[in-house]
Amino acid sequence: MAAYSVSHHDVTDAFITQALACKQVVLFARDMGFSSVIIEGDSLAAIKKLNASNSDKSIISPIVHDIKVLARGFDNISFHFV
Repeated sequence: MAAYSVSHHDVTDAFITQALACKQVVLFARDMGFSSVIIEGDSLAAIKKLNASNSDKSIISPIVHDIKVLARGFDNISFHFV
């Protein structure tokens, strides 16, 4: 069991905040040494972008790209809307 907290300053868009939170979760899982993870989030749009095979031009596309690159380091990773 573990806990993690990060503060992001000067982020004014909730969509960006959701994407940054997901990135932090992936980084945390990697740092904890997990090889298989299920990431759950409540932003349907962000989860859809993370599961999409194509890239888009949304405001969070650079963050989504970073998450997908980090995800390559896991044996199994999935993103689910809850």
